[in-house]
Amino acid sequence: GGYAANRRALELAAVDDQVETRYCNRCGRWADAALSQAFIARNVQFRPLAGLYGRKLGKDKFDASLSTGPEPIMYHYVQSAQQMQMLHALFSAAAGGNAS
Repeated sequence: GGYAANRRALELAAVDDQVETRYCNRCGRWADAALSQAFIARNVQFRPLAGLYGRKLGKDKFDASLSTGPEPIMYHYVQSAQQMQMLHALFSAAAGGNAS
């Protein structure tokens, strides 16, 4: 789950400025689902990208994502400032940066 899109893919999805009326209203205004539908309609190529976590992870799976497989790129459903601050501190410290 999840995706990363380059500028060209976004341009193709929004070519007629009707993404909102065509797709957002059908998808319950979930922007990621709406853009996915626009990409499909315009034959944008999809490829797997390891490290995207498109669903909320339980603690066991989150911990495993940090220690196995490819480095995490994105966690979806980060909904609180506390969750975002924890991820910022975790990855800033891992990169040797300042987490403040």
